[in-house]
Parts: sequence; C-alpha cells; structure tokens
Amino acid sequence: MNTPIKTPRRWPFPAGVSALLIAAAQVSAAFQPAVARLELDHRQTLAGQPLQATYTFRSSGPSESDMTVFVHVVRPDGRHIGADFEPDLPTTQWSRDGFVREGPFPISVPEDAAPGRYQIWVGMFSPDGGERIEFANAERQRGHREYHVGDFEVVAAHGKVEAKPTVFNWQPVDETKIIQAQGLPQPSGPDMLERLALSVDRKVLNPVGEPGGTAKLTLTGFYSDGSQRVLGPTRSSRHGPRTPAGTSWW
Repeated sequence: MNTPIKTPRRWPFPAGVSALLIAAAQVSAAFQPAVARLELDHRQTLAGQPLQATYTFRSSGPSESDMTVFVHVVRPDGRHIGADFEPDLPTTQWSRDGFVREGPFPISVPEDAAPGRYQIWVGMFSPDGGERIEFANAERQRGHREYHVGDFEVVAAHGKVEAKPTVFNWQPVDETKIIQAQGLPQPSGPDMLERLALSVDRKVLNPVGEPGGTAKLTLTGFYSDGSQRVLGPTRSSRHGPRTPAGTSWW
C-alpha cells in the first residue's frame, strides 16, 4: 500500500514583511564596507579616563539609508561599554571606491573599570529597521555581524600608563582616496559639550524581591578639550560651572 507523501504547507509572508526582507537583503548586498584602520590616542589608560578613537572605513557606498556605527567595548568580565556614533559623513554620501575617515570619537572608560584587556567591536545598523550590515572583514567577525578591530588596556590605579597612540591596520589604505566630512562646525573652547553618556550601576531592579531597592544613575559630559565631567541634576550649562567629578545621584 502506497502512503501519499504530504508536502509541507508554505505560508506566505504578508506583503509588507516581504518587502522589508527584500529591501534589507538588497541593502546588505549592495553596501558592504570594511574597517581598514583603527587609531587610538592611547593604548593604555586608567579607569575614568576617556580614549579617543578614529575609524577609517573602506567604502562601498553609498547606502540606501543613513547608517549608525555601533561600538561595543567588551570588558574583561564580558559586560559592554557603548560608544556608538553617527558618521559625520552620512553613509548615503560614501563613494563606491575610496576610504572614509571618521572621528576622533570618545570611548568612555567607567570609574569602576577593572584592570585588564578591553576589546573593541564595531558594526553598522540601519536606524529604520535595525538590520545590521555585513562588513568585508569576515576574518574578524563574531556573533551577528560585529567585528573585532582593536584593544586597549586599563591599568591598575596608581600604575604606570604608557601614553602612546596605537594603530590597528586591517586592510591597505590609499591615503589619496581618504575623504572626511567638510564644512562641519567645529567646537571651540574647553567648555563645549560634545556628548552625554548615562550609566546605571545595576542591571535589574526587582520591586517584589527587593522592595525599596534603588539604583544610581550617573550622567557624564564629554567636552571638546578631551575632558569629561560627571554632571549633577541641576547643573550645568556651557557657560556655567561644571559639577565636580564624582558627583552622581540616586
């Protein structure tokens, strides 16, 4: 007796979902940049001291929509420090054959950063749909389209820091083909605030298991002279006094 073989039923995606999947695939295939070089102003630092990072990308643009660069700094214990940025030259303006230099952008090293090696992982995603873009750095990929492009060391308190810049070269760079955003207003003066970072000292608050539990929020301001300050809840402005470092609130 022959038993008929049942063919699995295929359920079509709704039209809107199909269109999004097709668009994401087209963007991923057409726009595939690579990190060619990473420059850090310091290879070693102390907890609480920021680093400045400059990224050189090999371009395959332009992209169909503006992309955001995500930067994940992985601590020795596996936790992440975020240092995402919007490219000064929008990816929709990147050339199809050349290099784009972005930065320097700050990497904030928390006050509680433990000594050890910190890994820098980067990638790109579209703010519209969240789709990550595949880089032409396949040998440096881990997880879902994030790429290991450099490291730095946090030195123990009162330790000796070798304050030398370092460069990680991953692909040959043609210096004659490097472009940067032009005509952007440049910050002036030591009090120009460039970036804010909000951190919390606890990942989870459980009001059932721990009634009355609290967490500490810390707001850090990064300034054009490379300095950083922890800001209080009622201060400050560019022209006013800065809250002393170490101030935070609950």
